[in-house]
Amino acid sequence: MYNIDYRYKEEARKHPFLKAAFLKNFRVGIEIEGNIEEEENICELSPSECGACDNCYVCERCEDNEVYCNNCRNYQHDSEEDRCTHREEDFCNFYTQDICGMCQTEEVRCSGCDPCDGCEDRHTDTNIDSVHEDIANHLKCTSGHCEYKENNGNFQCVYNDGSVNTEIVTSALKPKDFKTVVCEGINALLDEGGEISPYQKAGFHQTFSFGHTFPDIVCKNVIQLIRFYLPALLCVSCIDGTYQRNNGSNFRAIPESGLKMGEEIYNEKYTAVHTKKIGNLSSPSLLEFRYPDATENINQTALTMLFNTAIIAKAFDESEKGIIEISQRHFNRVKEDVGSIYSTGDYYHYEWVKLLVFEMFAYLKPELSKITDIENVYHALIDITNHHAGHMENNEDIKEVKIK
Repeated sequence: MYNIDYRYKEEARKHPFLKAAFLKNFRVGIEIEGNIEEEENICELSPSECGACDNCYVCERCEDNEVYCNNCRNYQHDSEEDRCTHREEDFCNFYTQDICGMCQTEEVRCSGCDPCDGCEDRHTDTNIDSVHEDIANHLKCTSGHCEYKENNGNFQCVYNDGSVNTEIVTSALKPKDFKTVVCEGINALLDEGGEISPYQKAGFHQTFSFGHTFPDIVCKNVIQLIRFYLPALLCVSCIDGTYQRNNGSNFRAIPESGLKMGEEIYNEKYTAVHTKKIGNLSSPSLLEFRYPDATENINQTALTMLFNTAIIAKAFDESEKGIIEISQRHFNRVKEDVGSIYSTGDYYHYEWVKLLVFEMFAYLKPELSKITDIENVYHALIDITNHHAGHMENNEDIKEVKIK
């Protein structure tokens, strides 16, 4: 690994037991985000089948009392004081009709009344709370909208998180169950007509735990490794439309340097990696990676999870030397490329990013070999980089990624 040095060597600590415990016991929870379209006031009747406006007093006045009907203009009735200026039949398509033509066309209704109120044929097509409850019951969530008699322990809840209207939160999953459970959650959302895409501002945040707190120096080195390799990680985990997730603000910014973190190790939530605590613990119990895009491709999501796992494991080793310090020259290029990816989706120095991807692979290879098949990962990376270079039409053809 080039362009780095080590600082605060006096803080260096060996954690062989904790690293072994992490690789043996780590769990990953994921937030499966998407959007389900909500359509309101859908009428199942055609205009010819609906008689709600047949005896409309306002429509009668259009003809009998020459009250101006805005069908010609805004498709709504105006006030009685506004007299119709179309005195001759030839000048008004609606003037001589018994019912104003637009009232029963394309479900346009009068502004002064609601003839559909109480009609059983008029309904809300998609009630998002009801859909969430259906998904939660199907997935046997352990908490959320109601109580569940059955529980398979893989899912926690379904809710509207604000940035997207549907988020399915898994439990902390064993690595061997990761792909199966995430696929189940993805399919549950898709089956309800949901869309999973960064164009919908959806991400797949991954949260790691292992039954212990993460030492502060390990967290700092995780942050430094993310800062060093973020363009490569975005290349691995992000798809077309990734820039749409920023929405004017960057909710997965480059985290502040781990070198600047003092006693307070908990960093800003809306960054590429977020150190989280449970209760009043002095060190973080959770590491949340917020940079990955939402994608229906489970192999791309699994590949991202494997790299995040390897980064945490490598941070234990690097902590024996101190805290990683990144050269300013390298970090300037990181900022330039990350800024380009976040703002437009383009890779400003694509060939450099591609080299960084395979350098990251070589650097993390010892850790990856403990949790996956290295050859599968290598070929998946070739597919991903070819996709970003325009040599592969979509990300659906990425090689299968296996998890031990």
